[in-house]
Amino acid sequence: NVLEARFKAYLNKKKIAYNENGDTLNDLWRLTRDDLGINPKDLEAKDLKKIASRLGSIVDGTMYLRNKRSSAHGRTEAEHTATAIRPRHARLVIHSAHTLAAYVLECLENV
Repeated sequence: NVLEARFKAYLNKKKIAYNENGDTLNDLWRLTRDDLGINPKDLEAKDLKKIASRLGSIVDGTMYLRNKRSSAHGRTEAEHTATAIRPRHARLVIHSAHTLAAYVLECLENV
């Protein structure tokens, strides 16, 4: 939710159109990433290209966990227990997402 809110705030501020109800987190990331100029295919420096491509992995992994393993989608207690992740993994996801969200926010402040 942190990433989705940050991407939408960025896109709204920049007046970049997106589908409020149809775009996935990955779709919102692509629009944001392209406007920020950090699309891996557009970068020449090998190190930056690697880092930029891994940012997409953070978004994709976060989206997967939110959609498939989160209790936010009305799971039963048994389903939640069966799909629960360890606290350290949850912290890794949220800290990674927060770092990316903070970067987008910092870029937005410079607009």
